[in-house]
Amino acid sequence: MTLSRSARTRTLATASLLPLILAQFHSFYTEHAPDPNVYTPHPHFLVLLFAIQLAQQCYWLYQMFYPPDGRANRRRFGEEESQPLDGHPRNTTQDIDDNTEPTQMAYAPVYALCNVFFVIASLTWTLYFLISHLFVFLAAAAQLYAVFGLLGPDGKYSPTRRNHLTHLVAKTNAGFSIVYLARSWGALGIGASRPVFQQQAFLAVALLIMTLTAGPDPTIGLSLVLDLAALAAGSAIEEWRIAFAAIIGVLFVVVLSDSALAWKNGRLHPAPELITDIDAYHDSEQIYLSDIRTPTEDSFPTEQV
Repeated sequence: MTLSRSARTRTLATASLLPLILAQFHSFYTEHAPDPNVYTPHPHFLVLLFAIQLAQQCYWLYQMFYPPDGRANRRRFGEEESQPLDGHPRNTTQDIDDNTEPTQMAYAPVYALCNVFFVIASLTWTLYFLISHLFVFLAAAAQLYAVFGLLGPDGKYSPTRRNHLTHLVAKTNAGFSIVYLARSWGALGIGASRPVFQQQAFLAVALLIMTLTAGPDPTIGLSLVLDLAALAAGSAIEEWRIAFAAIIGVLFVVVLSDSALAWKNGRLHPAPELITDIDAYHDSEQIYLSDIRTPTEDSFPTEQV
């Protein structure tokens, strides 16, 4: 049996999880950074962040194989299910393709690549620190690309009820990647040079932009709040500890305000009712899926005068 592209993608994503777990445990039991540190996350917070990520990723990978809405039983439009003469169904490539969700398939390669980057960064943390810093940066850059580029609100993988879990995993991973990037910066001594206030202001503006551009979904903002809490709890320099605490307050207010405004707008201007169920073809992944869409003007015949 020839495995489909979706089956290979699921295998790649699942296979990258075990090395990630081992690399994380390796990083928990090794020296976190060369001394002295300007700022470094508290190790207990890193364990908490990883536990959140691991729970989300395991559930996300589980749904790649066992989708909750019965997509595995749906067939491509215009194709009939063929039964063998012996009455036993065959495991065909089509059976595998029907069990997929396009956003998962689009994000899975980026997810696996970021896991590989993080594994390399963890293994080289105490031996080849500059190489480790490079791969931490690559992992964070790839995660941010996935959130703001691949899964952006204006693209074909924009957030919907069907793919909300993939967006949750991607945004959580992107948000938590910042704390490892900050750990590398602190170990390099970035933040110790003067003037410190300009660096703190730049950090606050950068995190605020990330929070606002990812809204009204609060996942990125809350992930950054946890990152800053980890840094504030473990920082070695008092002025950075105070700065992290102040940025936490600003981001928390922004997340609450943005979420409240989005909820209010949703209550005042609800989305139009979804009234039709049609089979849609997903062009990039070569997968047919059952999709729910609102009718457009082109859906109705126009009367010729």
